Amino acid sequence: MRTAMLNTVINAQESIPDDRPADWFSANAATVALGLSWISARLALADDAEEIRKAYDSARTRQLNANDPASIDRLGDLFSLAPFDLDVLLLGCAAHLVHGIGSADLEMAFTVCDAIEPPEARFLALGRFSPDAPLRRFRLIEMSDSAVQLQSRFTIDERIMRLLLGDDQRVAAIDQALEAEDCGPLPEHNLDIVDRLCASMDMERPAAALVGAARSGRRATGSALARRFGLGIRTLLLRFLPSDPGERRDFFALVEREAAIGRFAVLVDIDEADGRLAGEDLLRGFSGFTIVVGKCPLETARHVPTGHCRPLATADRLAIWRAVLGERSTALKGDLLEIAEHFALGPREIARIARDLLDEETLWDACRSVASRDLLGLSERIVPRFGLEDIVLPPKVLALLHAIEAQVRFKSRVLGPGGFAEQLVRGRGTTALFAGPSGVGKTMAAEVLAHSLKLDLFRIDLSSVVSKYIGETERNLRQLFDAAEAGGCVLFFDEADALFGKRTEVKDSHDRYANLEISYLLQRMEAFSGLAILATNLKNNLDPAFLRRLRYVVDIPFPDAAERETLWRRAFPAGTLTDDLDYPKLSRLDFSGGNISVVAINAAYLSAAENCAVGMRHIERAARAEFHKLDRDFGGWA
Repeated sequence: MRTAMLNTVINAQESIPDDRPADWFSANAATVALGLSWISARLALADDAEEIRKAYDSARTRQLNANDPASIDRLGDLFSLAPFDLDVLLLGCAAHLVHGIGSADLEMAFTVCDAIEPPEARFLALGRFSPDAPLRRFRLIEMSDSAVQLQSRFTIDERIMRLLLGDDQRVAAIDQALEAEDCGPLPEHNLDIVDRLCASMDMERPAAALVGAARSGRRATGSALARRFGLGIRTLLLRFLPSDPGERRDFFALVEREAAIGRFAVLVDIDEADGRLAGEDLLRGFSGFTIVVGKCPLETARHVPTGHCRPLATADRLAIWRAVLGERSTALKGDLLEIAEHFALGPREIARIARDLLDEETLWDACRSVASRDLLGLSERIVPRFGLEDIVLPPKVLALLHAIEAQVRFKSRVLGPGGFAEQLVRGRGTTALFAGPSGVGKTMAAEVLAHSLKLDLFRIDLSSVVSKYIGETERNLRQLFDAAEAGGCVLFFDEADALFGKRTEVKDSHDRYANLEISYLLQRMEAFSGLAILATNLKNNLDPAFLRRLRYVVDIPFPDAAERETLWRRAFPAGTLTDDLDYPKLSRLDFSGGNISVVAINAAYLSAAENCAVGMRHIERAARAEFHKLDRDFGGWA
């Protein structure tokens, strides 16, 4: 019988990938075959049932003594199963693999197990089939009836049966919801947090909360905490959570089962949609190791040991970069400090960039892409095309732009260790106001700075951010700055007149809240680690008290005749044919740089319609149309 049973088990194992040592695989197959033989003999009331049981127990003992236990004992250890529970699992497996047994029910289970022959023991054994007992809590078996009775049938879960046979094939629906990722190195100052949490952990229901800003190393700290207990860590992806309450309970039970099998802690980000509810559900009903991370703690989790992660400083990020890059970091030298200063990335992002990095030359672009991705849906991304050499401005204005560029570029040198960082009252960012009439180049000035600094430029129309509803403007601004907190970009707030005005004299509640909105914007600009620029056409409408909080105020004037001539000479691309243009004469047209660009392209279309080069007549026609659009008189230009 045993030989036939062994063949049955081996046949059942043919589809199992051989990812375990051959000796364990063979020993486990023999042990399972003995167990199934005992089930068959016990149900048949065979005389040799006791002998087979002794052989089965001896096989398990040999594997235990070799520190390589059989799969049945691994399951028993993982889920704290009683000997009766293990026999129930074996019976469920036999119902699938052994011919003639058919479906398994409780009467069979009681027949199989010697330990429950007395009636009172049988009554107690019924409790092993209750919903809260391990067999059903962890979905190891499934009952046919909600009420437990002798005729109730049960089936072993396929995942558990395959584990008994030595196969660790995970459930796809659960596996896709549990992301295994490199959380990055532990920030050195968070080591104390791990020590404190370990000391205060309740190992009956191990759980911890890590509170702090995004990118402060919360996940890396959670991963280090799990490693202290010999566990990995996987993040629960909340988009896979079922919405139905019953399905949700089953889902969490399967997650708990997988966490026990895979020996990992489950991490939940409570800042995500449905995250707080998922965190509460896990902390309330999850017996495995749970780690919740978020900006604010859960009110219902005050009993959970909590660690507070402070934002990473430049020195912290520099140490993480060096750790993940290893020997490659020596080639970067000063560039690595600049990257750590410009891009406020977290350990997980740094580790991911370092893992996928092809060469050091692409490191800056990779950081820029990761740092700015959250802004894409909240603002307009402008790809910088022009450098400082392309913009036409008076020397004094150009000098200010160069000063702003230098302040951003050399921030790590000035604010680094032993520098000015500790003396700054309002933050490490650079703030500026670009003021001037429409079309003089405020947006282009922001673009050339972003281009020179190799940073992304994001344009935010403040008129679309400002709301008439009290508190809504701050909420919109908070969402925007939170998305930009990784830095590595230039924020350009256009149409600042929608928010700024002379609000010193508070006449009603709307003025008071307008002042609060402005103060909040300036506060977030000052705290922003990158370059934040406001643009306005009406500088005189801005309260001087607010202007004083900006580090730079750049007045961009209407171009004079010499500047307009330069703008005209640059207006037509090299591939556009022109015919004897009189640039000094064109400079007499009272246009801004933006108007000149519009007139030039409209003139090009007019010449294309005539299949000829752009001439003065085309420019004159386009200029007249532009003056008409501006509701201005063309004047005596001729």
